[in-house]
Amino acid sequence: MTTWIGVVAALVGAIVGGGIAFFNSQLQLREQRLREKKKLLLSKLEELHEVLSQFRESYRGSIHERLLTAAGAEKVAGNLPKVPIEKLQMLVGFYAPELAEHLRKIEGARKDYGSVLMKTVGLERQNESAKKEALGALFAVEGNVSKSCIDMQAEVIKLSKKYL
Repeated sequence: MTTWIGVVAALVGAIVGGGIAFFNSQLQLREQRLREKKKLLLSKLEELHEVLSQFRESYRGSIHERLLTAAGAEKVAGNLPKVPIEKLQMLVGFYAPELAEHLRKIEGARKDYGSVLMKTVGLERQNESAKKEALGALFAVEGNVSKSCIDMQAEVIKLSKKYL
């Protein structure tokens, strides 16, 4: 009988030890997944911040081209940076849906910019006062695009701090 007590105690000890090891490994796996998820989200939020900067720069480039056109300068082919709107929409949709309202503001400012930009076609043939008025309106709507991007970048930073 005393032999059985030793065998049962060893068996119970092995089962308890194995159970503790199992739960410990499960906790470590869960923590590792959470760290990896936070790391992914932070990298995507960083990418979103960079895309917003590229977005602003593309509109600044467009203003620069309009100024050159108004001055009668030759257009430089392929000089305008591409507007990364699809990437911006994807990053917000997949990784930061809480920023959707800011994205809508940017898209609205972008549409306003496009409307004003269309009015500047043929600007080089206009008189000086018409050029100034059209370029002033264009600068104003570009300022709205830029402000919307800056506001969204501030929200991206706030959101990123939740994952640090």
